[in-house]
Formats: sequence, structure tokens, C-alpha cells
Amino acid sequence: MDTHDHAWAAGFVDGEGHVYISRRRQRKWTAYIMGIRVSQKSRRPLERLEAMYGGSICAPDRKHSIYQWNVSASKAREAMEHMLPYFVLKREQVELALAFQSRRNVRGQVGRGRGPARDASQDEDDFHAMKELRLSAAQEATKEAQQKRAAS
Repeated sequence: MDTHDHAWAAGFVDGEGHVYISRRRQRKWTAYIMGIRVSQKSRRPLERLEAMYGGSICAPDRKHSIYQWNVSASKAREAMEHMLPYFVLKREQVELALAFQSRRNVRGQVGRGRGPARDASQDEDDFHAMKELRLSAAQEATKEAQQKRAAS
């Protein structure tokens, strides 16, 4: 892969994708994971992302005719590191996700004797910071669209 491939992928994720830190709560523990998800009616560009960075593509269900490519943890970190110079809209989200993942070992797990000790409060802070970044990006996009409509 060359820089053009990574630039294309960053542009595609910037426009159609979703960078996330998710939280899953169980009775005795809470797990956090970061990744990238891209939804698209056409499977073809998702297959290109999968070939470049790994991950998986989910077929559409009966209700929705949309495919989803998802990559998470260390594979998402590798993808984001390649795409980082080319992100425009989601740069802050990607930087936060990379900082989050940097506290994990190669296998994506922390604690239990593997990797550095996890700071659960930092994970929770990152989870909420990502939600705020995504919300402010959505509000900014809405404001820009309203301004364009008003100008025309």
C-alpha cells in the first residue's frame, strides 16, 4: 500500500465512518474498546478497507440494506496510524482513540498480569470525551448545512 491508498481510506472514513470508544458493562467489570466502523450500501469500498487493514464486514439484515466494516483494538490502531496524516474531520477523534489504545498491550487487553495497569477512570474519561467530540462534530455539520441552505 502506498500513501494514496491511506489517503483514500482516511477520506472515506472521514466522510462515511465512525471512530468510537465503546463501553460494555458486566456485573463485576467494565470493558472498553476502540475502533472504526463504516456503513455503506455498496460492499466494494468496504472490501478494499478490509483488504488494507483487516477487520470484518457484516452483511445487511432484512431491515437495513447496509453493509458495515468494523475493525477494533490493535488492528484499528494500525489502520489509524497509517491514515492519521490524512484525516481532516475526525483527526481529534482518531488521536483520542490512539491515546486510549496506547495504554493497552498488543493483544488489546490490560491488567490480569498483562501489560500496564489500567486506569479505569481514564478509560471512562476517554469514553465520554469521544462522545463529546462526536456530538460537537455533528452539531458543526448541522450548523454548516443550515448556513448553506440560508445562503441559497
